[in-house]
Amino acid sequence: MDEFDFTIIGAGVSGLFTAIEIIKEKPGVKILIMEKGPSFDDRTESDVYNGFGGLGISEGKYNFSVDFGGDLVDKIGLQNTTYYLSKVEEYLNEFNGKDSLDYQSHYFQAPDESEIRFIDNKVKHLGRKLSKEVIKNIFNYLVENNTQVINSVNILGIEKKNSKFLIKIEGVENSIISRNLIIATGINSDFVTNLSDKFQLTKEKSRVDFGLRMEMPSNQLNQILGDDLEVKMFYKDLYTYCMNKNGNIIPKKMLGFSLADGQNYREGKISDNLNFCLFKPYYFEDEPHLLNYLNNMMEKINKASDELIGQKLSNFDPYFKEKNTISKSMNYRESDLYNYLPEDLLNDTKGFLHELDELLDEDIEGNSILYGIDIKFHSPKIKTDPVFQSSVEGLYFVGDCSGVTYSLSHAAASGIYLGRQMVHDI
Repeated sequence: MDEFDFTIIGAGVSGLFTAIEIIKEKPGVKILIMEKGPSFDDRTESDVYNGFGGLGISEGKYNFSVDFGGDLVDKIGLQNTTYYLSKVEEYLNEFNGKDSLDYQSHYFQAPDESEIRFIDNKVKHLGRKLSKEVIKNIFNYLVENNTQVINSVNILGIEKKNSKFLIKIEGVENSIISRNLIIATGINSDFVTNLSDKFQLTKEKSRVDFGLRMEMPSNQLNQILGDDLEVKMFYKDLYTYCMNKNGNIIPKKMLGFSLADGQNYREGKISDNLNFCLFKPYYFEDEPHLLNYLNNMMEKINKASDELIGQKLSNFDPYFKEKNTISKSMNYRESDLYNYLPEDLLNDTKGFLHELDELLDEDIEGNSILYGIDIKFHSPKIKTDPVFQSSVEGLYFVGDCSGVTYSLSHAAASGIYLGRQMVHDI
């Protein structure tokens, strides 16, 4: 039987950065990475989430703020979070990510009466092409350093016997043996659900963030942005995400649904627009309740097609007046958003836009468009100790599947942190 010091299930950024750190801290250990999706070379454009690299080959937008992206500060402390986020940037550069679009979103001093909060944020935006190059370089590094990678894996079962894990995979007669098992499968993993049920692990409620992607003139936020490319704003429990000045809105597929996504100007044509998403978190008792709600909502939105809904801002809220035309990024079905989306999301969006309008000298353009819907999934938080170890000794959950992180940078940082802690405990 093959035996490994560390087996990592899931080849997204948290799993890959865990492996990188283990190798750097303790060269020569035997590492196995198992990925249910295709290999890097076999991934297609439709494999946005599955396969070697995971979401690491998406837009590759790494936010290095400690203020959002997960609960890593609560888990490992502010000093550790800051340090390990800096290591993520260092490793991205090491694997040829230096040519990324790097920028800083600065704090905007809003009047005391404003309900919108602004935060500083350092961003490293690789884009899809450079992300693929970085992930490919990481793959080569891992293979050159005694790491075995198996793709398109179907795991049939996992048992623990005599302080070691026995992993049975389809098509292989003997079980794989590992001293440590690291689960890094990303968000909404049925595998994690089944494994946590098997080992009777404690989980919290399921979270999903629903959001509207807004498209407005590219100069609309110049007063706030200045020379920056993005600004991070918070209003009640709403938060802005993935701002793209001169970018476009494009469709993306997730769980078979068609969603509205943002694309930066370096990945497509340069537009005269600016887009960003406004997200609001929602909590469900468990994943079946979440998916039932989601399926019912998306069935009405997509209507068994790739169609997206949208609404001109002046129709959504007559307070905002039409002055200038906007060249929309993509086609959509003009709809009353209140017929499809949660009422509190829409009411809070109105509140945010009114507050934002008060901050700006120039009124928000009524021809701006609200596209629906974008979704950010979060895994239920699994109870783990300060080094991500579950109640089962040697079984770890890291990155987004742990429920602690929900961004590329924080997932990668949690992997580096775990990798370093584990080798020191050997």
